Amino acid sequence: MMMVYVAFITWVTAFFQVGFLAIFSLQLGAKMKIAYFEAALQKDADFYDVQNPNEMASKISKEIAAVQRGTGEKIGNILMSVSGFGLGFVAAFYFGWKLSLILMAGLPFVLLSGVAMGAMFETGAVENMKAYAQSAGYAEQALQSVKIVHTYCNEQLELRNYTKYLDRAKMK
Repeated sequence: MMMVYVAFITWVTAFFQVGFLAIFSLQLGAKMKIAYFEAALQKDADFYDVQNPNEMASKISKEIAAVQRGTGEKIGNILMSVSGFGLGFVAAFYFGWKLSLILMAGLPFVLLSGVAMGAMFETGAVENMKAYAQSAGYAEQALQSVKIVHTYCNEQLELRNYTKYLDRAKMK
């Protein structure tokens, strides 16, 4: 019966955690979109000579979605992982402190490998984001000039170019 109470308490706390973090991330995303748009309106014309304005909408939505995922589910996962890690250590040292001390010798190796994997994933994610922004910008440009593309029968050319950009994103 004790496990039923523990399961119910766990379910209730997880429900509120996910719900509140989802609301927080949606509100933060809405405020960031407004701030991003206001900042874009204040830029000089030189900024738009360097940046592709066709890529801006997709870049904004992708970056906001990444922030929303980070502030929503990922913070929740971090909170649950850290609390589980801490409570696991407390329980391990309480019930079997000798074995816990022996297993602590391997902790630095686990931490170093986790840091190395995190660094590799981060560099790959940045490159992927750039490649997908290019492909989305190319698709938006082709869709904006769809009459011209259709008039000159360049559908296959546009499809090949878009596929080329997507292949670059897949390879990175």
